[in-house]
Amino acid sequence: MKLKLIISSLAITFTLAGCTQPEQKQEIAVEKIEEGEVVETVHTITSQEEIESLMATLENEKWTKVDLYAGTDFMFSVDNKKVDVHIHSKNNSIEMFRPSADGNERAVILHEEAEVFYELLTGDSIENFEG
Repeated sequence: MKLKLIISSLAITFTLAGCTQPEQKQEIAVEKIEEGEVVETVHTITSQEEIESLMATLENEKWTKVDLYAGTDFMFSVDNKKVDVHIHSKNNSIEMFRPSADGNERAVILHEEAEVFYELLTGDSIENFEG
């Protein structure tokens, strides 16, 4: 009887363990772009808090429709959607571009917010950007 109880307990434990899958860690790789080609991965965002911050920034920015854009310094993908990033280090601003249903969208981040966003993307200060 005691053996049946132990075996039943183990069976229940393994069944429950099989039903719960570990939470998959999301990563966002930020790649440096030169002349339209990926040169290197400059930073990989793995912290769930930083990923949520990045997602919130993308969600809260005002996106406007644009036809064309030129100049991409970095690129990353979120939820299988590519985001191109262009840095304007002279005036501490960042332009982001992403595809939309009817073309492309653009958002701009200015000054201190751009500095924080750049550091989140690259792990470095915007003052060190050479573009």
